[in-house]
Amino acid sequence: MSDEVRVHGLKIEAPVGVFEFEKGTLQTLRFDLVCGCDLRKPGASDHIADAINYDGLSEVARSVCRSRHHDLIESIAAEVAAGILSASSAVNWVEVTVHKPGAVPDAADVSVRIKRSRGSASAATR
Repeated sequence: MSDEVRVHGLKIEAPVGVFEFEKGTLQTLRFDLVCGCDLRKPGASDHIADAINYDGLSEVARSVCRSRHHDLIESIAAEVAAGILSASSAVNWVEVTVHKPGAVPDAADVSVRIKRSRGSASAATR
């Protein structure tokens, strides 16, 4: 199945970073969420009850970011992926990209991208 739901450029203020100057401060992260799912039913019915909740996907990312200070954007990405797979049985796989603009001097952006699928061992890791 090649159907996807995408949330692109979601901005979230998060406590993140390994350096002392990053502790106790919020930094802007940007998220791109891609969920593989079957969109035939909502496409045919035109009913919101049959669709993936875009705001629900975004709320998973917000909740992970607000849950605690993370040292690494890698751990944020992994927790968001696991949370999305747990929250929606309609999602077969998820790809999470976390951008941390300004993390490296003279670089426009730094990001990590992970992909997890239902049933993979790493999808259940939190």
